[in-house]
Amino acid sequence: MNGVYTRDEMLEWLKQYFKGRKYEVEDYSPEFDPARVPLYCVRKEQEIIIDEIVIEITTDEIISKDGFFPLFSIAWEGIKNEEEACPVRFYQYYFSKAKVFFAYPDYVSENDEFNEFKKVMNDNYN
Repeated sequence: MNGVYTRDEMLEWLKQYFKGRKYEVEDYSPEFDPARVPLYCVRKEQEIIIDEIVIEITTDEIISKDGFFPLFSIAWEGIKNEEEACPVRFYQYYFSKAKVFFAYPDYVSENDEFNEFKKVMNDNYN
């Protein structure tokens, strides 16, 4: 593929990759609504889950920590708390035994912002 990938192109490639490795795959399954889980892969033996993977996808050329982890505020009883919002936290909570991966295109611009993003991912979500 040349140029910019669409989300559907990336999903299709990932689905074929995991199907070829004997996983059942679901993309944006209504089973997980209201969460929009891009790709869920599960491998079973005799109906027992032996491996579970959740993949977050982006087609962006520029990925930054601040762009991927926007701050959100929670206020209660006069206390205000700001935290980073991240879909990976959701996946880790609801799919506690799953491996969570972040798929990004090969044309991603690797710069200081991307390196900061990778550091946050490695430090907090490995």
